[in-house]
Amino acid sequence: MHTAMQVLGSLGLRMANIIEYAKRFTDKSDQRLLYSFLPKLPVSPGAFSEAQLRWIMGHYPEDFATACRSKLP
Repeated sequence: MHTAMQVLGSLGLRMANIIEYAKRFTDKSDQRLLYSFLPKLPVSPGAFSEAQLRWIMGHYPEDFATACRSKLP
């Protein structure tokens, strides 16, 4: 999570919604966490979060992953 926040900070992040999903991927004794980062920028479009049942304004569109990859160490 620290690396993700550093990458987002280098992209100009000021605030983000971070959602933690717990889900078993294999057997019942193995549980992993999935983190969803929704960075907020004033010039970005919004989206509806089914997990939070509300509109989240100001997160990146689908090309967000490409922008993040370009900032990885």
